[in-house]
Amino acid sequence: MTDDGSSFDPNFTPVNTMDFESQRVLGVILAADEADDGSSDGAKKKQRKKRRLIQADDDEDDSDVEITPPPIQATTLRKQATCGTVRALKSKKPMLQSTLDGGIGSSSSPKASKRKTKTKSIHFTIRGGRKSSRPTQGNGKNKKKIQEEQLDSEGEFEEDEMENEMENEKEGRQWSDVWPHFTKIRNSNGEQKAKCNYCKNDYAWTSHGHGTSGLRRHRDRCKLFPRNLRTKKLDAEAKLVSGKYDHVVFKQLVTKTIIQHDLPYSYVEYEQVRETWKHLNPDVKFFCRNTAKAEVYRFYENERETLKRELASLPGRVSFTSDLWSSLKREGYMCLTAHYIDRNWRLNSKILTFCALPPPHTGMNVALKLLESVEEWGLEKKMFSLTLDNATSNDSMQDIVKTQVLLSNDLLCGGEFFHVRCAAHILNLIVQDGLKVIKDSLHKVRESVKYVTASETREMTFAKCVDAAGIKENAGLIMDVQTRWNSTFYMLERALPYR
Repeated sequence: MTDDGSSFDPNFTPVNTMDFESQRVLGVILAADEADDGSSDGAKKKQRKKRRLIQADDDEDDSDVEITPPPIQATTLRKQATCGTVRALKSKKPMLQSTLDGGIGSSSSPKASKRKTKTKSIHFTIRGGRKSSRPTQGNGKNKKKIQEEQLDSEGEFEEDEMENEMENEKEGRQWSDVWPHFTKIRNSNGEQKAKCNYCKNDYAWTSHGHGTSGLRRHRDRCKLFPRNLRTKKLDAEAKLVSGKYDHVVFKQLVTKTIIQHDLPYSYVEYEQVRETWKHLNPDVKFFCRNTAKAEVYRFYENERETLKRELASLPGRVSFTSDLWSSLKREGYMCLTAHYIDRNWRLNSKILTFCALPPPHTGMNVALKLLESVEEWGLEKKMFSLTLDNATSNDSMQDIVKTQVLLSNDLLCGGEFFHVRCAAHILNLIVQDGLKVIKDSLHKVRESVKYVTASETREMTFAKCVDAAGIKENAGLIMDVQTRWNSTFYMLERALPYR
């Protein structure tokens, strides 16, 4: 009961019983509050939710009831009185508050002040930046609206809780590289500890207190930590040897494999090859075919420089052989090979140049290309002899080369032993002349072999004829290359048992 005899509920929230001076002050506070909160989307959502709840509250007609609020405290002015001010501004109802009663309202009539009517108020609770609404009283349609607003608010609150749980779970993940070697435990006092997986000792650790520096220091000095797990391996004699992975050595070995076995560059991208490498050493690093191509060229450059230094330090001279031929696409190529004896008295043969030679393949063009290759390797003063076949263009070519080298007097005996004719080519010419005597029989044998080996059906029919004739021969027929007398010999040797 108040002094004037009116009754009020102490839990009531004031609606529109504020004097004009207080309204002005609270209006300024509300404007400043909205300006501060307008910078974030979350604050805007809270204001819109608050207004919806205030609108639902004002829909109920309670103009015949006046509420006397408790005195306004300075400390709660910003939060508690804001809702009542907004509600008053929204409803646009006249306020019958006197400025002489110190903020304590009075009713316009004694009957109205004594009337006890069930009214409705909405309490706001601010918890950690979230706002929850709870309708206390109400009836009918307005109560239904308030319940719908409450469900929406609770739905948003649950979504916020789920997001917080996901953030907490993400923050709880262990990102440090020491955690594979430690296990989180709690002792009898409920304190968080980190237990070493090897020595089983406990160390202090909390998510917001102790960091992982102490755990890392223990890992570095733990005597049971397997530091040499991958740096040691057993050899064929069961001895422990160093097994540290060296990526540079690995790339060199793969490069030599590609060169020696004439493998494609995509060999390094084969799935099973990579699985094999991974099984042999889990630390292996894969590389693509472009890297393999670059490694092969780098290997060639290194070997080229090494060979240059070796040839430059030779005490003796170098002999050369050269040959020309055409591919199936009628493209011409030239090969230049160097033959020398090193300091250990071992005979070495190295291919210096293997390049395309566009036509015409005249003596002058071949001589210029050969001299260019010799000068590139720095062997123009170490030439001893040049071996060629008996082609007419080679005779003119060697004359040009010998003339150029003799200008600086770099040949022994004035170039008397410079040109050496190829003995294998001479022997081939002799045999080819001898085969002309039996060219008719040779033609028949060659055509017969060509007919039998033309299809698989003919080969099967020929095998049946061989079985019917009782011939026991496992070697089959082969074709020859007419310009190579040794291949013609092998063809006749195979065909002789089937005559």
